[in-house]
Amino acid sequence: MFRWYRPDNGAPGFLQKSAMLASGQAVGYVLVLVAAPVLSRHYGPDDFGLLATFIALMSLFGAVATLRYENAIPLPKDNQSAVALKTLSRILVVVVTTCALVFSVLWGDTLEQALFASSGSSFFLLVTLSGAALASYQIQSAWMLRNGQFAALSRVYFVFTLVCLAVQLLVPLCWSDGPIGLLGGHLVGYTAATLFALLCERRERTDAGGDWLIQIRRVAARYRKYPLFDLWSSSTIVLSHHGQALLFVWLFGPTVAGSYLLAQRVLTTPMSLVGRSFSRVYYSDAAVLATSDADQLPTVFRKVSGRLLLWAGPPTALFCLLAPLIFGFVFGPEWRDAGIYCALLGPYALLRLLANVLAPTLDVIDRQGLRFACESVNCGLILGGVVFARSMEWSELVAVALTSSLGCVGAVLLVVATWWALQDHCRQSPVVNPFPIQAKAA
Repeated sequence: MFRWYRPDNGAPGFLQKSAMLASGQAVGYVLVLVAAPVLSRHYGPDDFGLLATFIALMSLFGAVATLRYENAIPLPKDNQSAVALKTLSRILVVVVTTCALVFSVLWGDTLEQALFASSGSSFFLLVTLSGAALASYQIQSAWMLRNGQFAALSRVYFVFTLVCLAVQLLVPLCWSDGPIGLLGGHLVGYTAATLFALLCERRERTDAGGDWLIQIRRVAARYRKYPLFDLWSSSTIVLSHHGQALLFVWLFGPTVAGSYLLAQRVLTTPMSLVGRSFSRVYYSDAAVLATSDADQLPTVFRKVSGRLLLWAGPPTALFCLLAPLIFGFVFGPEWRDAGIYCALLGPYALLRLLANVLAPTLDVIDRQGLRFACESVNCGLILGGVVFARSMEWSELVAVALTSSLGCVGAVLLVVATWWALQDHCRQSPVVNPFPIQAKAA
């Protein structure tokens, strides 16, 4: 049975495991907060506008590179299947990265001219390598999550933040001006975090039980809903989160997009501190409950959502009220508009945080198709809001307010649909394992 604080066997409870994950992220957030005013003076709004495009493409590549098989790593009871999923994910990263590198050699200049308004700067190559590093980082994180290495996982995130900021701060001082340091920090940061995670990895000794290729084919077929549904859901999440910044670059210019990205970054970074910790622990516990005590899932759902809103709601409201007053002072006068954007984005950021934590319930109860449908609607609302505002020749402030409002609608829709699906799952099969093939293998 789910214990909110500590199970009877003395193992860490939900809050303890969340605190373990949040500890490293908290230190990382302090570093980001301290470094943000310095970065805003090394790099201008145009550089941050380019970063918005870069992060969007890198995140999309990271989602596609593994076909989202890494999300299934915490689910199997038997370690053979988990190891096979990890191996399959790594193979896919190598294959997809190789194809992307060939593509960048042949058509990279054309893409850079279209996406980054430049040529010969190797931005597309940097996107490819950074996306591969991000995908590798996600694989290792899923493996550590499966093994309950929450404290080590928090240190991995801290390593990424530290190395990424170090590169972003030192490159313009020691080597070159321009956005290369801002972009390259993500490549070096994810690479360092992946290597550190490999050093912390808890390796499980398992009997291969036959040809490893057969094992990989078996888990690829068993968890085929991840490339069929979760891949598209993840892609739409990336597009809804980062695609609006891309549209601001193309429709309103890089300066507006840079201010938008800084506002989004400052607002969502502390939320990620709570959201990632809650989401990973909730997904890990829900995956166990789904096969042992599914009746407890609605209770866990309600407790997590209530505490998340209680902890994140008041600080978000206060910060959004103060943001228009403090952004110009902290980051420089050219960033005043970013404070207004931050205030407008506050409600959406809070509701999206809630949706990101609770939506993995649909993966646990095998309803990935519903999640894809809701994420598609949310993506359409947000991106459509930017395009509609531009077509009506409204200002960028109105465009931000409109996308924030439509994003709130999409996030609420996802949370309500998740709750409805969970209730329906418990009514129809309260004690049936949603992964019957997994149970046979175990």
